[in-house]
This record gives sequence, C-alpha cells and structure tokens, in this order.
Amino acid sequence: MKDKSKYYLDTERNKNMSEQQDKRIPSYYIGLDGTECRKVIDSFEMTYHIASCCKYICRSSGETTKHNDYGVADINKAIAHLTMELDRIKKYKGRGTNNLKTDNCCNR
Repeated sequence: MKDKSKYYLDTERNKNMSEQQDKRIPSYYIGLDGTECRKVIDSFEMTYHIASCCKYICRSSGETTKHNDYGVADINKAIAHLTMELDRIKKYKGRGTNNLKTDNCCNR
C-alpha cells in the first residue's frame, strides 16, 4: 500500500481563502455590524483621497491604541485628505477621474 501524502491529514490546507483573509483585517476597520471599511470604499467607488479619509475616520472610532490621542491624529489625517481632494476638484473642475488631464507621453 502506498504511503499517504503529508497533506492527507492537513485540514487547514483547503479552507476558503476569504476566511483566512478576514483575519488580516484589523478590528478597527470592521464596524459593529460586521461591515468592512474596504467594502464600503469599493461599493462607492471612492477616489484615493476620499477613500483615505473614510479609512481614517473608521480607524479613529475603533479600538486603535496607535496614537493614544482618542483619534485626533486620524481625524487630522482625514481632514488633510479632504483638503487634497478639494484642491484636486478645483484644479480639474470635477470629482470623477474623467476630468483628469492625460499625459501626452502615453498617446504615442
């Protein structure tokens, strides 16, 4: 009789990847009802600065002990990203990426 593979009794090997990925998401990015910050960002198709702002706001209300300042640093970072987004909107006269100027180097 042939010996069994070393993976024969490894029950963790074939688990669903989504179960393993959920462990990588910090608790301060998951709401009380289980909603993940990244899924909200994806659902609304947010721009980079708006998404970063959303992320910092979610993190400021979580149980993070990174700064020990009750979320003040995260709120300041969110405000900075909103300011950058406002500057971008004023520069390109619109929120969407359709209004961004393209480089001529790509149109060869």
